[in-house]
Amino acid sequence: MFWPVLIQSNAPSRCAPAIKRETDMAGRRGNTGSIFQRDLQIHGSAEWGTRPYLNKRGYGPHGALLLGYGLPIHEGEGAWPVTYGGARHLLTVAPTRSGKAVSASVPAILSHKGPMVVIDPKGELAMMTARYRRDVLGHDVYIADPWNIACPQLDMKPARFNVLDWLNPDNDDFVEDALLIADALIMTHGKTEPFWPDEARALIMGLILYVCSTLSEKKNRNLGRVRELLNLGEKEFAAFVGGEFEQDENKKWHLVKPGMAQSPNKHVRAAAGRISGKADKERASVMSTAQQNTHFLESPRIQASLSQSDFDFRQLENGKTDIYLVLPAGRLTTYSRWLRLLLNVAITAVSRFERKPEPPVYFLLEEMGALGKLDVIENAYGLMAGYGMQLHCVAQDLSQLSDLYGSRWQTFIANSGVIQIFGTRDLMTAEYVSKLCGVGTVESLSQNTAELRASLFSSPHALTREDMVQSRPLITPDEVMTMHPAAQVLILANSHPVSCFKTAYFLDRRFRHKNGKPFFDVHPHYRNKPQPKAYDFTSPKVNVGRILDEYITGG
Repeated sequence: MFWPVLIQSNAPSRCAPAIKRETDMAGRRGNTGSIFQRDLQIHGSAEWGTRPYLNKRGYGPHGALLLGYGLPIHEGEGAWPVTYGGARHLLTVAPTRSGKAVSASVPAILSHKGPMVVIDPKGELAMMTARYRRDVLGHDVYIADPWNIACPQLDMKPARFNVLDWLNPDNDDFVEDALLIADALIMTHGKTEPFWPDEARALIMGLILYVCSTLSEKKNRNLGRVRELLNLGEKEFAAFVGGEFEQDENKKWHLVKPGMAQSPNKHVRAAAGRISGKADKERASVMSTAQQNTHFLESPRIQASLSQSDFDFRQLENGKTDIYLVLPAGRLTTYSRWLRLLLNVAITAVSRFERKPEPPVYFLLEEMGALGKLDVIENAYGLMAGYGMQLHCVAQDLSQLSDLYGSRWQTFIANSGVIQIFGTRDLMTAEYVSKLCGVGTVESLSQNTAELRASLFSSPHALTREDMVQSRPLITPDEVMTMHPAAQVLILANSHPVSCFKTAYFLDRRFRHKNGKPFFDVHPHYRNKPQPKAYDFTSPKVNVGRILDEYITGG
């Protein structure tokens, strides 16, 4: 029978019988203070969560989200589901090609009955789950898919969202929301001097305020127009900001065409003053930074996707709306700002709901590292759990989080109710997981013999026995990195850690209807192949380890 190779420190020690024999002998000799009577938690009390323990802590079979299956201990037992039904955020840490979609993302989408926002590189999650959420759960499903990857497979039309439609010049949040969009557009890398990105944000914010509040721009209220303004020549841009003037025969200047400086909106006028007040070289550098961060808006596909709105993120409040954001994997880095834009708007919109959806809006953030540092995600992780949203971030390793968020990266650890780790080969991740799992106390018994020079009062042979208790990590970094690909470690809030099996949605009967038909659509790559049998992983007759070992490999 296959078992994940993990250290079960709470299993009975092999040297316990020997300890007991020695203690009994000492007791018969009247030595009740024997050295063998020890505190077996003296060096640490870490242990793996067991089925009864996890049931008491609320991680038994009745939670909404399936995390995996615990190992059966006794003959005649089946594997037991480990689930989560809390409101805190989730973090999955696993490298590429380790089965994140099979064991984490698809099960989450098929399990969550409330509204969802899914970042979906490659469009595979939409292809496999969108019809289930539309046809079975009865949700309104929108797939923002600029490159039309997933929609043809589903006979659906790609949805568009114009982020500037979200702004209202008469709203008190108008300036804040414009800055939020500008912040999503400007990405910083490493220890970049903050002045230039900050000034570029302010410039873009000013242009957004102008486009959204100026009557003559009513038909051009989109980011494509903002990009056009950034591409103006030096003299044209100066005239756009300050207005165009002509001198009459009396040498008096008259305004011919108003610019930002003549806007009735005070915030637009303030932005114009900020731009005009810069020295030529400084203004050129700020313009260059703003242009560099908006190159992606030149794409006709992105322009079309941002031109109009087929949905509004405020629809998520009704509890029956799902939105997939799809990009080709090869364009994820170049066009990640598009994802950042929509995600910024989505999280902010949900945070303002008057009524908290129940179940909450579930944000599944695949390939979180490709998004770059987003303050709105960091803030949501620290403040928004229980406020109508639940974030599930998927990262390749903890080093990725550390690089993006610097000293603040551990907020993702501290505020996650579930941390799911499998398949990692990153040393920092392995060492950190080992420390999170803690240290236990183990017993050891050693016996040594030695040849001694014979003497009148000594035996030529010496036998020494030594038994001791010592500390040992519940799981060492090398054990984390060499787990079987079907095994995982779960770090759960207010609980011992768990070593258990992952699931595989296409093998698990809980993701099938009673007639055996799957909830999900078969991935296009496998539609012409025989579909594997589904199993009840909790049945004593089902060897979960052997089944997973056949389908889940380390490649």
